[in-house]
Amino acid sequence: MSRILLFVLAAAYVNANISTGFFSYTTSSAIKAVDASSTIKALTPEAPAAVASSTENPYFFLLPTMKAEDSQKQNAKIIFEELHLTLTKAGMASNVNLAKYLIATAYTDVSLVPAEEKFSSEKSAVQKTYFADGFMGRGYVHFTGAFNYQRFSQYIGVDLISDPAQLNQPRIAAKVLVFGAINGKFTGIRIGQFFLQPSAPETLRARTAINGNYRDKDVELTYKSLFGTN
Repeated sequence: MSRILLFVLAAAYVNANISTGFFSYTTSSAIKAVDASSTIKALTPEAPAAVASSTENPYFFLLPTMKAEDSQKQNAKIIFEELHLTLTKAGMASNVNLAKYLIATAYTDVSLVPAEEKFSSEKSAVQKTYFADGFMGRGYVHFTGAFNYQRFSQYIGVDLISDPAQLNQPRIAAKVLVFGAINGKFTGIRIGQFFLQPSAPETLRARTAINGNYRDKDVELTYKSLFGTN
């Protein structure tokens, strides 16, 4: 299980802690869940987007070369779909290196299978704050606390307050991973700056957009090995 991700809002705090990759837990992250309808503006999930065909999605060609199980490849495909949809809506060009890195992130942290954080006696002093309300880490990126669940509900248009376990669904987990990384919602740093084309990807520094420098070298190694990249 990956280390607990705990986020702060102020960019100053983000910058101050970026060398360690561990962000201070704040009381605002432990607010009680309230009626989602009163806190999530216009929370009406859109109809599921049509799945792009292999000729439309610029990342599907990577799937046959991935060194992974079929179930992991299926989850990777969903991440590719969400990335393509997000970049297209934003008018941004496709980015194969970024696609590889997001897969490497999910593979390193949770074996490309959305997972739920487990309670640990070593971390109990921190975990008990949010485990009591059911807002433990879930999905591919383990943010915690009702505050973070609430803001990601707003970001992706899915009610995670009423049903936090939705984060363990591959589609929802992929939406969070892609949106959070591209828009800098995990650490305040947008991941795109590390994958500027035609420059070489900065696969080590890119981790700061997900979880500081925690396991940054592991993700880089996974990036290089998962797709046979030298």
